[in-house]
Amino acid sequence: MVRILLILLLVALGAGSLSAQQTDDCLECHGVEGFIQADDDEVTPPAFVDPVRFGDSVHGDLDCVDCHGGIEVLPHVVDLPRVECAECHEEAQEAYAESVHASAPAADRPAPAGCTDCHGTHYTLYCDDPESIVRPVNIENVCGGCHARPEVMGLFGRSDRNPLLQYTNSVHGRSLRADPDMGSATCTNCHGYHGIHRKIDLRSKICDSNIPDTCGACHEQQNVDYRESTHWRAVERGHHESPVCNDCHGGHAVASIAELDNQSDGRNQRAELCRGCHSSEILMERFGLDAERFESYMKTYHALAARHGSSEAAVCTSCHETHAIRSQADPESSIHPARLKETCRQCHEGATERFARIPIHPVDQKERNPIAFWINRIYILVILVVVGAMLVHNGVILFYYIRLKHARERKAPAIQRFRRFEVVQHGLLIVSFLLLAVTGFALKFPDAFWVEWIAATGLTEAVRSSVHRIAAVVMIACATLQTAYLVGSRRGRDELSALRPTLADVRHLFQNMRYHLALGGEKPASSRFDYAEKIEYIALAWGVVVMTGTGSILWFPEFFAGFLPWWAFEAVEIIHLLEAILAVLAVVFWHLFFVIFHPEYYPMKLTWLHGKISEADLESHHPADRSRIERREGREK
Repeated sequence: MVRILLILLLVALGAGSLSAQQTDDCLECHGVEGFIQADDDEVTPPAFVDPVRFGDSVHGDLDCVDCHGGIEVLPHVVDLPRVECAECHEEAQEAYAESVHASAPAADRPAPAGCTDCHGTHYTLYCDDPESIVRPVNIENVCGGCHARPEVMGLFGRSDRNPLLQYTNSVHGRSLRADPDMGSATCTNCHGYHGIHRKIDLRSKICDSNIPDTCGACHEQQNVDYRESTHWRAVERGHHESPVCNDCHGGHAVASIAELDNQSDGRNQRAELCRGCHSSEILMERFGLDAERFESYMKTYHALAARHGSSEAAVCTSCHETHAIRSQADPESSIHPARLKETCRQCHEGATERFARIPIHPVDQKERNPIAFWINRIYILVILVVVGAMLVHNGVILFYYIRLKHARERKAPAIQRFRRFEVVQHGLLIVSFLLLAVTGFALKFPDAFWVEWIAATGLTEAVRSSVHRIAAVVMIACATLQTAYLVGSRRGRDELSALRPTLADVRHLFQNMRYHLALGGEKPASSRFDYAEKIEYIALAWGVVVMTGTGSILWFPEFFAGFLPWWAFEAVEIIHLLEAILAVLAVVFWHLFFVIFHPEYYPMKLTWLHGKISEADLESHHPADRSRIERREGREK
């Protein structure tokens, strides 16, 4: 009898243990906000479960032990077995098990995304619930939890660009947020749900061969049209370099065509999109197409108008269609000879068959249209002869007046303004400056027409770089000699003192502007150097120092890399280029004005040839310098 009672007591205790595993019993602890589980070995984060939110979840009618197995007594151990969602969601688990998210991570990678990373834990809601984290309008944030973190994506060899930000600003993202019920595409529409595979996997929704159907789920007619195109037929033959939807429209940053066309260069952008493939010699050779065909279009009125913002100019898709791009040999093609007139009439209402024969891609002109070819060649020759004759004719007249002016100045009383070595030094500076400018810009702007002309004469990179560096050495030598002269000789120190800016130069600037604006007053009485010459000399000194310093770093990067930071080299390259542009513009718009185009000196100020200045010019431009010159000449005698 006692044994029977003992057995009944044990059964009762066991029943109490099982009943303690009901949800209400679990919530006696886990329903307390801030509840923390702990044992001798481990302390977990707060394990609070909101009873109300859990009850409203899709799992609200389940008991805790339905998911959390291994609980035999309460309180239970901290380290419970992992929840296995597959016990109920078998199909989802089968798809997930073969997905990229289920792949075993390497030692240096975080754990892959699991069920709870996307669906949550105790508060999982149906995907059509407005509060669900996997509702379409919220999916981008769920995926962005990992895919918007460069430090996470970098571990998997992915780009550090933010796909979440790209999608958010795309037409899909903006449309979805504007109207969550319209069904605009989100991450799972394109990549799938549980069975997300790598792009190269034939099961992947973003595999090249599957992308048309993926996009076609929403864009049905575009998918039908695209599958008639020569692009799709190339993909079917295994040419995965042939474009599919995302190659033209983008992956995450899909733009609205309407918005693109409303931009000032929108149509030009659509044309430039085709350039990526159709200007590639490697790709075009692979498909037996002409890589020059796109560049030939860029020379036509259509392309030039599109580049200038025309909203009506024809671009590639205007003639070739957008999705159903067919070969010209296809009778259904919009550019088939039988349909070409109809295509042209989309813009040119009165287009005839003769009009349709006007080439849009004017290539191989010599064979295609020999008359136009020879007209082009002859006209270029005529231009060269006529313009050359004009230059020779006017050059003879200009040279006559330069000689006439030189003869007059030789007879007139003159004063030696610069020494012979200074004249030679200035000549070397002119030559080196011109060579540096031409060879430097030839490197930076290789596609400029004048660079192509020079390259045709044999200006290879080896020749260009050698000439550039030799000219640099000449300029540095001139600058070194000038510095030694200014510092090491008495006359040089006098020159240096005369070049020093003063407050009088500021007064002379305003006085000179007032005089030439006819506001009254007289021309300023300058001394050895006027304010314009001082500005120019200081600018020259500054430019030589900057160009020498930056040029040396670019010439010997291995040496300077020993103590300069990495970012300095890019900064130095920028400074070297922009200082060169500034120097050339200063010479053209400042120095040449005072030497050639100034009305008082035209056709040329000849001091640079012989170093002399007439007494008349001295009285007119440097009247305050006469006494200094007389004192210097007295000392030298």
